[in-house]
Amino acid sequence: LSRFHLVFVLRTPVGRELENTVSRILIRSSRENPNIPFLRRYFETIKQLCPSIRCELDPRSAPVKVARKFLARKIAASKRGRLGAPLSVRAAEALRRLCVSSARMRLSPEVEDLDVRNAISIMKASLVTWPGS
Repeated sequence: LSRFHLVFVLRTPVGRELENTVSRILIRSSRENPNIPFLRRYFETIKQLCPSIRCELDPRSAPVKVARKFLARKIAASKRGRLGAPLSVRAAEALRRLCVSSARMRLSPEVEDLDVRNAISIMKASLVTWPGS
């Protein structure tokens, strides 16, 4: 997800998981996901209801402090070669964009602490897919 500077490492399924994956692909009726029309309408509605999101976070709030420490640790670990994922200070911009996206998905006109927690959770999920992370 390049807009958010996230990379999820995908692995090839093996054994029974591979068989189940192949089976699902073989029996589906079409290549197109039946949810795509709904998702398109959903995102169009979000853009209409929330054309802009205000992101003015309080640096003293607990989630912002957690995010700051989390990113600083991960960036430092990446620079020392102790993290499988390449991270730089651009990760802070990625986290901010994730916060805005979370608020938008909730149809909120502004970013709240919940959005910061959601963004951290997504970033952690991305990092855990990297070998050595």
